Amino acid sequence: MLKLVRPSLSTLSKDRGRKIYKPELSSIKRRFKYDIPEYIYFEHPTLQDLHDLLTHAVFEIEPSGHVKMPRELASMKIQIGKGLYTMGIGGLHSNESGQAIVAAEDEIICDADVTSYYPSIIINGGYYPENCGLPFLRNYTRFRDDRAKWKNLPEKQTICNTYKIVLNGSFGKMSSIYSFLYSPKMMIQVTITGQLCLLMLIERIESWFAYRICQHRWYCDLR
Repeated sequence: MLKLVRPSLSTLSKDRGRKIYKPELSSIKRRFKYDIPEYIYFEHPTLQDLHDLLTHAVFEIEPSGHVKMPRELASMKIQIGKGLYTMGIGGLHSNESGQAIVAAEDEIICDADVTSYYPSIIINGGYYPENCGLPFLRNYTRFRDDRAKWKNLPEKQTICNTYKIVLNGSFGKMSSIYSFLYSPKMMIQVTITGQLCLLMLIERIESWFAYRICQHRWYCDLR
């Protein structure tokens, strides 16, 4: 029988030394700015403009508790090489309406995936919901690391798939006003950082190598 210890409310409360409650909406700032990590750096003028825009953009929390994308950010079209991209609350999107890519004899088409992308941003950035404190980060890191270690072991697939739900579900609850994990600023910190990192990668690939990004749709897949 599989025995699973989840990063539950009771577990975090015990690690924290007190009972954890979902945050009062009145304690959440309704307007906030995104904090750009120091490692985010762009060479392309359009992306530098995006960087500057993000230093001033203000995110607002709607009555529903969801975060509203700043209008100037939502309407911005980001051109890198032949690709056109837009940012969103949850992920980055390419803007092609439809295309067919056929590799020539001296070309290859490849697909790349990142294991636990959002969890890694959370862990590397040291982010955690304020009411949960560092115990959240310690538990979250353990689940991410164990899943990555066991991912390719056939006998561990059940627990790895369960850990994927734990990681993905915990992040998703950060945008829910009904959850003790509700942390809209942290959610934005993670998703915007992820999109900026991806734009950095696209910029390097397009400018440094003879590669072309054919299509891109990025979500919190966490495979």
